[in-house]
Amino acid sequence: MCTLYSLRKSPDELRQHFRCGGSDDFPPRPEIRPMEPIGVIRPLRGEPHFALLRWGFIPSWGKEDMARRPFLNARREGLADKPSFRHALKRRRCLIPADGFFEWQGEKGNRQAWFMERFDGGLFAMAGLWEHWMAPDGSEVEGAVIITTEARGHLAAVHERNPALVAEADFDRWLQVDRVGEAEALQLLAAPADDVFTAAPVGLKRTKPEAPRLL
Repeated sequence: MCTLYSLRKSPDELRQHFRCGGSDDFPPRPEIRPMEPIGVIRPLRGEPHFALLRWGFIPSWGKEDMARRPFLNARREGLADKPSFRHALKRRRCLIPADGFFEWQGEKGNRQAWFMERFDGGLFAMAGLWEHWMAPDGSEVEGAVIITTEARGHLAAVHERNPALVAEADFDRWLQVDRVGEAEALQLLAAPADDVFTAAPVGLKRTKPEAPRLL
C-alpha cells in the first residue's frame, strides 16, 4: 500500500509533462502524507486539468464517521464491484503525479523505509479516483484515493503492493470516462516495472495519520 509519496518537480515541469491546464500551483514536496492536499489531473470540459484535492476518499453516500477514516488506497482487484468505488471508477478517474513513493519493510516497531523512483528521476502517474462528499454542515470535500496493485520484480521484495501506474501513452484513455469503460480502463494499469524503477533504503521515521482506512 502507498501512504507516502513525493512530488519534487516544479509546477511548470508538471504541466509540461502532463499537458494540462489549471491555475493552482503545487510547490515541490519531498513527503506527501494522507489527509494533506494533493495534486491530481482530471478532465475539465474534455481537457486534462490540474486540481488540488485532499488525500482521503469518502464515497458520496458515506456517513460522517467516514470523514475521520477515509480511504487512502483501493485495490485494483475487484475494484469495479466495490460499492465504495464503482461509481468513481466509471465517472471520476484521475492521475496523481509523483516522482517517487515510499514503502516499509520489516517487523512492526523496526521497519526500514525504502524509496522507489524511476532510474531517470522522472515523473510518473499513479492511478487515482476522486469523489465529492457533502458534510452534514453543508461543507463539501473533494477527496482522492490511490489505486494499488501487486508489486513485481525486485520491488516485491520490499512490499507486496505498489501504486498502480498509468503509462504516458494512456493518460488520455484513463481520463476519457465517456469513451473508455471500467473494464478497459483497469487494463491500462500496471505495477512499476523492474527495468524502470529502483528501490533504495532511506532514513525516515514512519508517522501514521489518524485512523486511516487502508483497503
